Amino acid sequence: MSIKYDFENDIVYLSVRDLVQGGYVSFSDINIPIKSRGKLGRDLHKTYYEGKKNVKTEVYVSKEERVDDVKVVVSGRVDVIIEEEDKVILEEIKTVTLQDENFNKLSISDLNSFANQAKIYALLYSDTTGLPIEPRLVLFNLVTGEIREFQLESGLQTLRELFENRVKNVVDNYLELKVKNHERSIAGKLLKFPFPEKRETQKIMEQRIGSVLEAGKNLVISALAGCGKTAGTLFPVIKYALQNNKRVFFLTSKNTQQELVRETVSGLKGIKTLFMRASDQMCINNVKYCSPDFCPYLENLMNSGGELLTEILESDILTPDNIFRVSKEAMVCPFEMSLAIAEAADLIVGDYNYVFDPSSFIRRLFLKNDYSNFILIIDEVHNLLQRSRDYYSVKFPVERVKEAKKYAELMQFHGLGEMKKTLNKMIKLFNDYYIQGKQEHPEMQKYDCAIDKEVMMEHYLRFEDIYTRYLLQSDESLLEEVLNPLRDLYYCYTNFLSVLEWVDEGFATMFSADGGGTFEILCSDARNRLRERVNGFHSVIGMSATLTPVDYYMEVLGFEEKDTEKLQIPSPFPAENRMVMIVPSVSTTYKNRMGDYTRVGKLIIDIINVNKGNYLVFFPSFEYMEHVRFFIREESFKILVQRRVMNSAERAAFLEELRTSEQPVLLMGVQGGVFAEGVDYIGDTAIGVIVVGPQIPPPTYEQEFLCRYYQELNGHGFEYAYLYPGMNRTIQAAGRVIRSNTDRGVIVLLGKRFTQEQYFSLFPGEWENIEVLDDDKIVPGLWNFWYGEKP
Repeated sequence: MSIKYDFENDIVYLSVRDLVQGGYVSFSDINIPIKSRGKLGRDLHKTYYEGKKNVKTEVYVSKEERVDDVKVVVSGRVDVIIEEEDKVILEEIKTVTLQDENFNKLSISDLNSFANQAKIYALLYSDTTGLPIEPRLVLFNLVTGEIREFQLESGLQTLRELFENRVKNVVDNYLELKVKNHERSIAGKLLKFPFPEKRETQKIMEQRIGSVLEAGKNLVISALAGCGKTAGTLFPVIKYALQNNKRVFFLTSKNTQQELVRETVSGLKGIKTLFMRASDQMCINNVKYCSPDFCPYLENLMNSGGELLTEILESDILTPDNIFRVSKEAMVCPFEMSLAIAEAADLIVGDYNYVFDPSSFIRRLFLKNDYSNFILIIDEVHNLLQRSRDYYSVKFPVERVKEAKKYAELMQFHGLGEMKKTLNKMIKLFNDYYIQGKQEHPEMQKYDCAIDKEVMMEHYLRFEDIYTRYLLQSDESLLEEVLNPLRDLYYCYTNFLSVLEWVDEGFATMFSADGGGTFEILCSDARNRLRERVNGFHSVIGMSATLTPVDYYMEVLGFEEKDTEKLQIPSPFPAENRMVMIVPSVSTTYKNRMGDYTRVGKLIIDIINVNKGNYLVFFPSFEYMEHVRFFIREESFKILVQRRVMNSAERAAFLEELRTSEQPVLLMGVQGGVFAEGVDYIGDTAIGVIVVGPQIPPPTYEQEFLCRYYQELNGHGFEYAYLYPGMNRTIQAAGRVIRSNTDRGVIVLLGKRFTQEQYFSLFPGEWENIEVLDDDKIVPGLWNFWYGEKP
């Protein structure tokens, strides 16, 4: 357990391990996966104690101590109790993975943290027996099977002094934290809005958020871009959090959205704000391998990162660049330093992955089901839908097994024959499904199939056992082990099986013939997984400019109606400042779009020539954009074209060009891309946006499964699989142009489908007086909007 503070009743709950936790010391020459290591340890325990009498394992003990009016409750489970006639032997078991030479060098001075754990267990158990207690530390070496025992000091007075000193440290930390919480509460009451004026929309949000937080409920906010959602949400949430001993996590789907958060918190003095970046981008090593036995930066952090943490926390805004720079200078791991900072920050800003991705969420914060000391804000919450499906959609290709087999054949170790035999059985399993597919589905490259969990697990357990023995015998360097296909297979297989355990009616299991065969799990409905995570927070606030229909998003994102309120913010901008136009002469369907590339290019030029300025045009795909780009030849404006892969510096350069170019700019991008969501084009940065067709997803195997699933579930297969996601991205892109009361701009929607009721009905309510114009009416209509008279 982790330390739990009850400030209302002045009680601290913690485990014995928490009480004696010390710095990191490496007791491993070989990195063994945690699951395998645990199994080896259990097997050694069983062998070691087999046949011994009066042995009890996993014995629960606890003790209460009161210091300075604070009650401390310490508890834990003793590994082994052996009761003899005249004494009790208490053993704390630890497993290590060391070669003989290093194992035999270990002395009790190397094992202080482990030894203290055994000693305190002995003190706690002494309250339950009148017999003398002999504490021991027992080390099991998984590499050799050798066992070493260390007799520990057993005088109760000495043990009591150790316990009381440790408890006193805990109480001192608690009282210091209580003072800080009191200071945070005062700071919360005095916190001022970070901008000179508070918009009416922000006042509405503040009032509603306050009532929701008091009730411990969730809130879904739909508000146009430019309503001030970031400040309107962050301010009341942080104010409440400071006054009620809570902390805040703000999630974004794109790094560009974090800039708005930074602008807001820069005006909130004294708020410790951590901006997180992915571990791969924070790694100093050439090869990322997070083990203290391989990475000196990680080991240095565990041994001496405390002083650096104190130094870094002197700043209020903690950015990835600064953390990386300071950590590199101090030779400690930047990402692990970020995680350490996260435990002290008032506000954590990061990607969805840190909370919702089952393979990369922050375990030290969210491993438990209850993290009710956190309030969660999810920006552009509609994006969580596809992200969540991706989290639980995994692949297991036969190529991984074949590569592991080739690699294993180059090794010389006891068990090589068993390894090859096991890998061959796995390859045969793939081949069987491949042949079955050829016979039963000759026209299909991919088909639904039932994956036999028992057979998959049987092969996995056999492989895991042999792989672990291989690691114990391996004399390879750790760097070579990083590049080991056997290790890659282990983690790929482990991840696949973990997702397979979650498979229910919202998942499909299938086999693809690509590359010789791949097992796939497709998640269409992750609401149950999302609901489990959402329910652990004090409150969750999801916000977006496009949540239409809102009930659809609440359903698929796991928000329960009984615990969630809805808030629709009306548009604060004058309707006369916006012109919304539909041009139905263009067909953007997959079947007909090729014939309209020239027409689309000409329409774009005609539209932007009416009033010179910066325009944005967003397409349903890169392929479509590239075809139309060929037909746009105009020298009176500069063209910027979004590339499929762009780093943050390249994206920033595009935005800077829009803000500073003396020549009008046409930015061509894709709906759902980095330039179509989460970016403010204020004032003349963009005076018009052209959206080419709704971005209806292509009818892939996966989308068709999604359609069938929701059709059977609620009769809305097309809407859930195609219409709602596609129109969401369209409306997001269109919303880039009007961001303030003084902005004027045009929204032009090219495509016949926009006039159809099922599409038209999803347009925002504030798009009043939408004009549907034929090609020859476009220029006069635009001229009338911009200049108030006909050309």
